[in-house]
Amino acid sequence: MAHRGGGRARIAVANRVENRAVFRQRRACPARQPARRAKADEQRRVHDAAHLLERALPGALVLDVNYIGSSSRHLLSGDGPGGENYNRFAGDLLDGVLDRLNPSFSTVGLAESRIDARYHGLALQASRRYRNGFAFQTAYTVGKAMDYAGVAEEVTNLEREWGPAAYDIRHSFKMNAIWEIPFHSDSKAIEYALGGWQLNGITVYQSGSPFSVTCSLAYPRCDFNADGQTGDRVNVSRTDLGSPTEAQWLAGVLTAADYSLPATGTLAAQPRNVFRGPGYFNTDLSFLKNFPVPSRGMHQARIQLRGEVFNVFNKAHLANPSSNTASATFGQVTSVRRDPRVVQLGARFIF
Repeated sequence: MAHRGGGRARIAVANRVENRAVFRQRRACPARQPARRAKADEQRRVHDAAHLLERALPGALVLDVNYIGSSSRHLLSGDGPGGENYNRFAGDLLDGVLDRLNPSFSTVGLAESRIDARYHGLALQASRRYRNGFAFQTAYTVGKAMDYAGVAEEVTNLEREWGPAAYDIRHSFKMNAIWEIPFHSDSKAIEYALGGWQLNGITVYQSGSPFSVTCSLAYPRCDFNADGQTGDRVNVSRTDLGSPTEAQWLAGVLTAADYSLPATGTLAAQPRNVFRGPGYFNTDLSFLKNFPVPSRGMHQARIQLRGEVFNVFNKAHLANPSSNTASATFGQVTSVRRDPRVVQLGARFIF
């Protein structure tokens, strides 16, 4: 076995001996991690902090400034059986054979309390209480969410997986408003038909969510640390995609010229979730009118006509681009996150 593959085989055998010792140690104490990591038998902890400053302004306006922080420790890396596969080691495939630490098993999964997460955010909000037929609320949030990935490229170097969480949205702007449109006429019939309409709107803008550029092919084309698990990240020449237009996202913002493959037996320098996908912008509107209905024995009976328009500007809410270098659509956006414009009309009798 030591002669198979020459020098690479000797390296692989040495790695196998060393990593089997680590495997035995993990079986005895599954949560053994670097000094800053927590033991699996420690309870999961979530610490939340919030600071609020509120100020009343003229015109029924209220200004809020909020700090929101959260720190989570010792979260499970997986639910139930499974979790991280520790029956692997870097360099296993360098001799051309997948031996694993324990050849009797394909995978040995450990669901550990090893995931940490952290969030810090600042929220600014201005609102106007309902008054004279008008109310609105607008808020801007800038925040940063960080965590560890549930599956690591290299199980002996979990610190590589600390990075922006998949749900990390750095900038978010939201606004909603209610407006009872003023209309008066000397004609009761005209005022009955055209007066009393209410307009409601919601607008949301969010910056893009993070993603990594990876390769799903098996060793030796990918799986760069040769441990038998695919999905390793590649080296990239740039991480800032700028501000692509919708047409550029669809045509492709990444090409083969933007990445290179790490040397066999090594991992890429690309940090986890270093890229940002398309932003999100959407506006929904609704309008309604209540027509009072004369009735006997029914309190304030009325007919309500209602119209709703979702995605008013018919924006294509693009998902993240294909980030697998082995895909024929690498770098291109091929899906959307919600439907195009939808219009619905309705009526109901309220009594």
